[in-house]
Amino acid sequence: MVDRSAQIYELEQESLSLKDKIHEQLGLLYKKIFSKKTESLSESWHQGRSRCDHCDKQLAWYDNIPLLSFVLLRGKCRYCQQKIDFSYPLNEFLCALIFVFAGFIVLEKSFVSFFPISVALLFALFTLSTLWLIFLFDWKYMIIPDELVLILSGLGVIKLIVSAVTQNNFIWVDLIVALSLFVVFLILRYVPLLILKKEGMGWGDIKLIVPLGLVLGYQRSLIGVFCAFIIGGVWGIILLISRKAKRGQMVSFGPLLVLGALIALGWGLELWQFYWRLL
Repeated sequence: MVDRSAQIYELEQESLSLKDKIHEQLGLLYKKIFSKKTESLSESWHQGRSRCDHCDKQLAWYDNIPLLSFVLLRGKCRYCQQKIDFSYPLNEFLCALIFVFAGFIVLEKSFVSFFPISVALLFALFTLSTLWLIFLFDWKYMIIPDELVLILSGLGVIKLIVSAVTQNNFIWVDLIVALSLFVVFLILRYVPLLILKKEGMGWGDIKLIVPLGLVLGYQRSLIGVFCAFIIGGVWGIILLISRKAKRGQMVSFGPLLVLGALIALGWGLELWQFYWRLL
């Protein structure tokens, strides 16, 4: 009788300890998920205020005036006097060039010419700003945020719909070419995986190619992808010769796609005509 009571007591203790372990694991899981959510919200790329990279002091609006603040502060943080990374004013200068380039492709290259000029300029600014953010994120972090892909997708859909309404036709060729490029990029991802046991094209590039193709149109998108591969090949050779990269090392392809897209927006139609004259 005593032995049976002891067995029952031991079983109850094991049951309690099992419950405690389950509760402990659930608590750890909750903390893990909660901490990830908090971290992702606190580090969101489109929320929050600018801070100094050194002292983490929140910057005032007058310390964030493009280029002018860098000059007035003599390239140093107002609070800790540490040097401001030169990439910040360089990025601001390149953003200014992007705005000028938007006017160039609308006024000189007839980009989205079916829009009124004011709307076309706004559309071009949104497009180029999104592409520039994609360039920066993929270059620095090797990731393309889904929000930017969604913005570019929305711009592509708007372009297709307005073009279909104003020109009385739906640009089926643009859609077919964009989807074809998507299939090609999928092949470029999985063929190396099957043959070399290494991943090829990244998912960010695969997600990017369809909205990019819709925004550019079939002629500019083909030229842009071609230019991206050419630039990538040259850049890869330079990295190998300078020994800054090893054979088989992953390289961000998103920035190359953006550079190819910029070339295509500026001079894609001329390159398209030049190619067909050679045939």
